[in-house]
Amino acid sequence: MTFDQAEYEAMTFEQLEPTKLEDIIFYDCTFQDCKLAEVSLKRAEFTECTFVNCDLSMANVTDVRFVEVVFRKSNLTGINWSVIAKDNHLSVGVSFEECGLTYGTLRGLDLQGCSFKDCLTHDVDFTDALLTKADFAGCDLQGSVFASCNLAEANFVGAKNYQIDVCDNNVRKAKFSFPEVMGLLAGSGIDLVR
Repeated sequence: MTFDQAEYEAMTFEQLEPTKLEDIIFYDCTFQDCKLAEVSLKRAEFTECTFVNCDLSMANVTDVRFVEVVFRKSNLTGINWSVIAKDNHLSVGVSFEECGLTYGTLRGLDLQGCSFKDCLTHDVDFTDALLTKADFAGCDLQGSVFASCNLAEANFVGAKNYQIDVCDNNVRKAKFSFPEVMGLLAGSGIDLVR
């Protein structure tokens, strides 16, 4: 399929393999089983769109806007999300469900209320991110970095393998479950003996 229009509305795209989707507006569209690895999405806009079982690994999201977007069972490995449109926040109704977000960067983003449910989030950089009321339920956060983050009221129930320094991050009213909550002591310099 050739994308020769500036806007697409209420369409379903299946098994696409484009190399770029730049400067295009998508509204209420569904992307199903698409191979979008390393695709350039520069300056594109996605509003009320859904990506299901798509491979977006290493996608270029420079100056992209995401509003009310759902990523479900998709591979989002190696994406530098911190280059999205400066006036946009991933917190505007964006959710990730059962996705692979490994080796990604969400550094400095406003992710308030963003949902990362049941995602594989290994080695993700959340440094300086605003994660108030974010939902990490069921996530595997092995190797992910939380530095100078606001995690107030965030949900980590059922999440595992996280290490969060409570002296460097705001965790006020955040929810954690046992025994994974012990990950909050990792940066404290104390020795845990069992």
